Amino acid sequence: GFWKDGGLDVEVRPAGVGVAPIKVVTTGDAQFGVATGDQLLLAIEEGTPVTAIALAYEDNPLAWITRSESGIKSAKDFKGKKIGLSFIDDEPLFNAMMARVGLDPKKDLQVVPVKFDTSPFLRGEVDAFPVYRNTQGIELAAELSKQGVQTHIVGVADERLVSYSNLYFATKDFETKHPDVVRSFIAGVLKGWSYAQDHPDEAAEIVAKYDKENKLEIIKQSVRATNKLVKPEASSQIGKMTLEGWQSTQQILLEAKQMKKTLDLNTAFVGSYVQ
Repeated sequence: GFWKDGGLDVEVRPAGVGVAPIKVVTTGDAQFGVATGDQLLLAIEEGTPVTAIALAYEDNPLAWITRSESGIKSAKDFKGKKIGLSFIDDEPLFNAMMARVGLDPKKDLQVVPVKFDTSPFLRGEVDAFPVYRNTQGIELAAELSKQGVQTHIVGVADERLVSYSNLYFATKDFETKHPDVVRSFIAGVLKGWSYAQDHPDEAAEIVAKYDKENKLEIIKQSVRATNKLVKPEASSQIGKMTLEGWQSTQQILLEAKQMKKTLDLNTAFVGSYVQ
């Protein structure tokens, strides 16, 4: 009911393997989508006319889970350790995090390629395994806790690295022609996130209707962790993007040589829909 006040009837479609949100939106199959800042900037660089309209996660969820016995409590403790990397979307941020703490990934530690299978971490073949701190990190920590193993999470957000993760976006044409619809959509999104902040257990029960794989207690932890990404501080404004945040996101991609040129970031987002 969060969109009813704005006169919208919104269908939320699930994503997943084989679903490319930017393509779905640009072909007109959906009016809005959720994508990462990396995905949007790379698409814009290629000439795809999309624009971000609100931020979902203020803090990036990428992190590494470690066993407490490893002594790894922060990124600087990666020195001399075996660190897992999927090389899907974690390498640029990992390199930026290592630079932040003064470590050279090629000299100061051993990078171990990993897949989604957590077996190498469970077998102790790597000291740190890449996860999203609000989902896989919680599930893996719960699994190890049953074995009496305590864990710790080390994330890029802990080093105050800014790289925009989940964002709401539309095509530039739709945003320009239908600003009232965009404004009503974002108003509903913000109402939903605000409600989840105030009623995390109820939000978890709603999520549990769709997530059949995890127990309610795990989902409750996940909702609370996600709420912290959405609103890290009491003073945080849900959904707000900044030029500085986009500049940091772009700089990480440029240094990783994933982007070839600097973009005019004023075309990448419209911040006026979040009041």
